[in-house]
Amino acid sequence: MTFETLLIAGANFGFIVGLAFRSAKLGCAALWMMPIATMAYFNWWQNAHSGDLRSTSGLALVFVALPGSSIGAMGGSLIGLAIRYGMREKRNGS
Repeated sequence: MTFETLLIAGANFGFIVGLAFRSAKLGCAALWMMPIATMAYFNWWQNAHSGDLRSTSGLALVFVALPGSSIGAMGGSLIGLAIRYGMREKRNGS
């Protein structure tokens, strides 16, 4: 997966979390699922494609996959929160 794909996947997940969770504590806990899921995916991929591994495969996880998915999830969450709060303000008539 490329950095852009991970960024988009993280943003989609973060957007859903931002819209779904009202509590900041629950939303923050849910956002931890993205890096954990990224590590699980990389672990599965490396086990399934052991012949394609390079010496830099671990570095790809640390410097590409985890930051890409996490940054996307945080940005998507902020957009989801902004939309949710904007709709709440509009509904309240403010």
